[in-house]
Amino acid sequence: MKPTEVLSQITPLSADCMQAIDELTEQKHYTKGSIIHPSGKVCKHLYFIESGLLRFFYHDRDAKDVTYQFFGENLFTSVINSYYTQTPSLYNIEAMEDSSLYVLRFADFEALLSRFPELDKVYHSVLREFLLSAEQRIISLQFYSAEERYRNLLENQPSILQRVSLGHIASYLGINQATLSRVRSKVRL
Repeated sequence: MKPTEVLSQITPLSADCMQAIDELTEQKHYTKGSIIHPSGKVCKHLYFIESGLLRFFYHDRDAKDVTYQFFGENLFTSVINSYYTQTPSLYNIEAMEDSSLYVLRFADFEALLSRFPELDKVYHSVLREFLLSAEQRIISLQFYSAEERYRNLLENQPSILQRVSLGHIASYLGINQATLSRVRSKVRL
């Protein structure tokens, strides 16, 4: 799907608005393992994932690679605090598979919002999804056991288990690989 197709499912968009979005977005292709956005740089783009899988990660105080989140097809994403504040990002974005993205620059997005008031509903809907996802991630890490986090991943994002390494899954769940092996042997859906 193209970004305009997903956006028009949220609210009807005028032909002029859809044309402007199409003109301002650039389709880019990334190979597996590519760093789409490096930490320490300002994130100046909003991404729409047409195909592929992205991983957000950072390096902790011990320089250990920690997975924060995965984003797959038909989702919008960005390093939100960097994107909105235009300050350096703490996160890297990596292509976990060959990926096709539509990329929209921050300045162009702001211009679209000013020009097309109908995008307000889309903007709030996408932002709400970001906030709910971030809150769910925090709740999961603070209140759920490793087994509950794994079960939640199985129920809500089962394809992740086939698409990324067990090391990245363990990191995302906030556990080590030995614990992940024990949890996986207990949990069968």
